[in-house]
Amino acid sequence: MSDSVILTQDWVQAEDHLTAVYAVENRTAGNIVVFDRLFLTLPNGQRMVDPDRAYITVTSEYVLRVEKVLAPLPPDRDVESPEVPYVRVLRPGAKLEGRAVVLVPILTLPPYGKPATGAASDRARTAVFRIGYAVVDDAALAVPIGAPDDGVWSVPHAWANTRQQILQGPLIEVDLGVVRPLPALSP
Repeated sequence: MSDSVILTQDWVQAEDHLTAVYAVENRTAGNIVVFDRLFLTLPNGQRMVDPDRAYITVTSEYVLRVEKVLAPLPPDRDVESPEVPYVRVLRPGAKLEGRAVVLVPILTLPPYGKPATGAASDRARTAVFRIGYAVVDDAALAVPIGAPDDGVWSVPHAWANTRQQILQGPLIEVDLGVVRPLPALSP
């Protein structure tokens, strides 16, 4: 299927941020959904879509991963309400564009956990962008989010979890500092 769904992606680096600029093109005969609308949950529980947001992690191999995907559930905890990025529908022959902005120094933003958790190193040496999509089928259910013309939808975790496919952009070399988590205070 990846020959029919195409990711083109470039990196733009500035002094205080790194941006993954991307386009996803649907060359299939049917609709797909792209998991590229992550949200922030406000203190009152309301969700606010942030089109530039991505999950940010740094691996022990110094790889900065910038992802707009349905993330796997953490194996070390029970998750009552799995985090599912909102989607945009991409019709056959259409293309959508977006970006993911990473502040520098890098503040890790994992799907489960607090910012600056999961940083496995003090520096990132390479960076990669990944984005998820799924082919719309007869079992697909979606609910519009926001105004009807926003084009942003919510899909169920159970449906998305078994259908997501991942597209990956080029790996680039970087040398960026990573914000380290604060140590826990002893009682």
